[in-house]
Amino acid sequence: MERVVVEVPINNGFSLAGPSTTPRKRQVRFSARHDIILLREVIAQNPFASKEPGRIWARVGEIITAALQDENFEVDARRCRERTMLLLDYYKKQDFPSLRRFGTERLYAQKEDLLHEVLELEAEKGLLASGESTKYQEDELRKRAIEELTLPEQDKPNVSITQTPAAAEPEEDREEMAELSAAPMAKRPCQCCCQTYSEILSFLEKRSEAEQRLREDELALRREELEIQRSKIALERERLGAERKERERRFELESQERRLGVELGKSVVYQESNKETRVDVKESVRGQDIFIIQTIPRDVNTAIMELLVMAYALKTSCAKNIIGVIPYFPYSKQCKMRKRGSIVCKLLASMLAKAGLTHIITVDLHQKEIQGFFSFPVDNLRASPFLIQYIQEEIPDYRNAVIVAKSPSAAKRAQSYAERLRLGLAVMHGEAHQSESDMADGRHSPPLSRTTTGHTGLELPLMMAKEKPPITVVGDVGGRIAIIVDDIIDDVEDFVATAEILKERGAYKIYIMATHGLLSADAPRLIEESAIDEVVVTNTVPHEVQKLQCPKIKTVDVSMILAEAIRRIHNGESMAYLFRNIAVDD
Repeated sequence: MERVVVEVPINNGFSLAGPSTTPRKRQVRFSARHDIILLREVIAQNPFASKEPGRIWARVGEIITAALQDENFEVDARRCRERTMLLLDYYKKQDFPSLRRFGTERLYAQKEDLLHEVLELEAEKGLLASGESTKYQEDELRKRAIEELTLPEQDKPNVSITQTPAAAEPEEDREEMAELSAAPMAKRPCQCCCQTYSEILSFLEKRSEAEQRLREDELALRREELEIQRSKIALERERLGAERKERERRFELESQERRLGVELGKSVVYQESNKETRVDVKESVRGQDIFIIQTIPRDVNTAIMELLVMAYALKTSCAKNIIGVIPYFPYSKQCKMRKRGSIVCKLLASMLAKAGLTHIITVDLHQKEIQGFFSFPVDNLRASPFLIQYIQEEIPDYRNAVIVAKSPSAAKRAQSYAERLRLGLAVMHGEAHQSESDMADGRHSPPLSRTTTGHTGLELPLMMAKEKPPITVVGDVGGRIAIIVDDIIDDVEDFVATAEILKERGAYKIYIMATHGLLSADAPRLIEESAIDEVVVTNTVPHEVQKLQCPKIKTVDVSMILAEAIRRIHNGESMAYLFRNIAVDD
């Protein structure tokens, strides 16, 4: 054990001697496992790339000391840096015996791999310098440290230190001290090593360029894959939409099949890649009565084209009668002349007749006069009995209800419901746009400014312009259930506004009854957020998706009356039974 004796001169000439109380710093010995831990932390922290490497080396020392606390292994920034540089020097000179002084083959291989990574970090930041420059920097650092640690002569205390002979140090301690003392004085790399560093730098540059090109190729490939995925998604959406429409059509047909007890005809309707409609009838139809059941989904024009192509295919196949079962007749709202527009419903009737249809079965035409557009029979069935039955069975306390027409044009339909249910009637006046205005039906066309060939002194009297009256509810709805009836519910803004006014006037529940529930655009969301309690429609139009979006939507099945109409027409029976107690205004 080392013993230090301190002699301090005292005024009376005596001297005191005793052991020093300053603890001696413990020397640590790195094993192969410690070297691996050190190199991993150096790679993780990368002090070569920092502007303050001393702080990074100190962090490395703190991390290693904390990790090996149970082994009393304490290192500082200087010890970590010196050990790392010593190992790098061995690796640069390929001094494998020094690197493999202790440990196993697995630890040797792992240590050499880590040293290669550390060497790459050092080379990437350009910290390799020539031997003379490195030696000059180390000499300058050594001189600066000596100057800082050396005190002026007058500041030195009058203390003499003597050291007692110490016991012989163990062989391992001497080797460790010799290793540490030899580390700063290690020989610098020779010319061949410098050439190796240049090759490493060149290799790293080439590898970086290759990695950059590889990343660019991967990005381009990724973009192509994304485009392919988008195309696949678009095709999948089209396929799912076609399957959904086919399922809806098949469901409607199967419903009729179950009620009639007959099998569906074998046919295929599809669209080619250029969106052309193609029909393929799979069985003979010569001399038979053919009923084409065509529901109208959101894609109205495609459904009409499918109906026309199917009817013409059956006509050319010598079918006896071709009856179209169209629960909701499209374009039925365009049955009047509007300025310079056209009566599209008349055009559609002519197209169906030209395609080969001989009869049509439909439900609740928007205007009864539409039947006059056709050159063949049209059976306009009524859904009001089913809706009235729903009111009587599903609406509690319906006797306290009042039937509401959301506009004067719907007053006749509302009056029919009110008379059959023995309920009161209310009409919303001034809410809806007046569709019967003179400015809209073409009676002011051509313009009045055009000169006429009549008598010069003749002046025609002009009609006064209509003014929209204030919103008024004609009828008492306070404390009652309001039931709004109409034939079509599509854009629900008018219904939502009517419901809000009825709520303000005291109605505590609001129902909407309509035959055709088109429910386009954001109708389900608007209904869900409105004061409407329930919307009841029939299944003349598929609306399963809208029902999932809004639980307020309810469905009434009217397939029974369509099946009975098909049976009676095929058997040549009278249709009067289906129109019993049906008035003109119903």
